[in-house]
Amino acid sequence: MSMKNKQTEGIAQVIPIDQYYNDISRIIDDAEWMGEDDVVELYLPEKEQIKRDMDEGELWYPNF
Repeated sequence: MSMKNKQTEGIAQVIPIDQYYNDISRIIDDAEWMGEDDVVELYLPEKEQIKRDMDEGELWYPNF
């Protein structure tokens, strides 16, 4: 069941860190494919930090 409704819209949430890592990886892969080096440079440090967090046992990522 989705929590998206008028009451929860705009409320910060946490998401599974592996899902966020996969999303960021997909953005980077697409940007590399399209030759958008500025997008890759923007997201690559975040991807590396998320990977370190995962290696340290983090399970959740706050999306705020």
